[in-house]
Amino acid sequence: DYRPKNGITLDTDVGVATFAKSLFSSADVSNGTITTSFKSTAPQGLQISATDGELTAHSEVLQSALFEDVGLNSEIAPALTFLKNHDVIAGYPDGTFKPSNVVSRVEALKFILNGVNKSLQVGGRLPFKDTSSSEWYADYVATAYNSSIVGGYPDQTFKPAKTVNRAEF
Repeated sequence: DYRPKNGITLDTDVGVATFAKSLFSSADVSNGTITTSFKSTAPQGLQISATDGELTAHSEVLQSALFEDVGLNSEIAPALTFLKNHDVIAGYPDGTFKPSNVVSRVEALKFILNGVNKSLQVGGRLPFKDTSSSEWYADYVATAYNSSIVGGYPDQTFKPAKTVNRAEF
């Protein structure tokens, strides 16, 4: 049964990751195994090394899907990687991107404002009768309206769920 004398330290050789725990004592080793979790910010792969001061081991370069439904080999992966790394897109809470979905007015607005790093006006007034300050998009709509980026329709609506065509986008 392997027991390190001075503990084990994890680090990255390729890419960047934040480990839940990166320093382990011999008490953390069970049947020659340690367990931790990490969040990688490495769009092109990640390689982890583990050392006990005497021995060092390196993982293979780990590749992950960009999104659950878009792999790194997809033709749209380079564009999505750029947009994701620059916080323009984040995907859906379930880890998907849904590249075939149409885009709503508020989603397009979020892409645009995030793409130009526009600071959001938190809690701004929403002048449209079909928008709500409790929705995820409220600060985006208020910021865009107050910056004269968007207007509404003549009936004082914004139609946040309406899809946009390429020209509108």
